[in-house]
Amino acid sequence: MLGVYQPGASALHRLGAGHKLLALAVFGAGLAALDGPLWACGALAAASAVWSAGGLGSPALIALLRPLVWFLVPIAVFQLWIAGLAPAVRTLAAILALVIVAGAVSATTRPTDMLAVLTRVLAPLRRVGVDPATVALAVTFVVRLVPVIGEIAREANDARRARGGGPAWRIVIPTAIRALRHADAMAEALEARGFGAGRAP
Repeated sequence: MLGVYQPGASALHRLGAGHKLLALAVFGAGLAALDGPLWACGALAAASAVWSAGGLGSPALIALLRPLVWFLVPIAVFQLWIAGLAPAVRTLAAILALVIVAGAVSATTRPTDMLAVLTRVLAPLRRVGVDPATVALAVTFVVRLVPVIGEIAREANDARRARGGGPAWRIVIPTAIRALRHADAMAEALEARGFGAGRAP
């Protein structure tokens, strides 16, 4: 769900990483407390305004939401079947709103700024012998790997289609192999920079 940073000069780009992360947390908590489709649709409109404030554009928004289609359609069908139209609209609008705001935060926040904020937030872990910088770096890498693995899976699926198709599950093994190779390359880069040897990366 979280996109790669896109440089820009918008008000959202200039806002501090800590403020954006706090606003995202408050927004997510508010979505969980919303009751009714109208409120959720209002939150979706607000999320769209946040995206526009970042100057990110419609193509980037479509790219962000396209992978969610296979996830949202079953949810919509299930909600319509079990609970009816209003709960289905509320659920879908809330999910889309949260994804859009999270994507906007990620796309307008430098990874280094995100890492610095996470390190400060996790500072109390030092009291129990945990290095906050290490945990923050791990979280940052996990977030970064999400779109990377998605792109690897897309390329594997394109290759499957170019070879004449076949069951979709066949992309699992090549995707896993390429993901592991990518992880190994990241580990080697960190080791080359001294990470894990008593020094910060």
